Amino acid sequence: MSRTTCTCAHREVGSDSKRNSIYGIRGGDRTPPAWFLNVRDSPAVGVRLQGNPKRQMRGWVATPAVRERLWPRVIAEHHNDAYYQSRTTR
Repeated sequence: MSRTTCTCAHREVGSDSKRNSIYGIRGGDRTPPAWFLNVRDSPAVGVRLQGNPKRQMRGWVATPAVRERLWPRVIAEHHNDAYYQSRTTR
């Protein structure tokens, strides 16, 4: 079964198009978004960014080290996400 979900994405500046991060906020709720759990359990995904053709990719949950490196960059671009993060422990 195929599902479509609109998410937030972050592209690392200076990186090639393969370095995209898609993250799940869900407004700071204690429970992660359902799509996140689906990708965690079935990582083969189709991704369409900014109207470009859909590409097959593989999703994975960031390690703490990767998250520590990327999250400040995400917050710099999406200020409200810092507030959402403050509402949850996940």
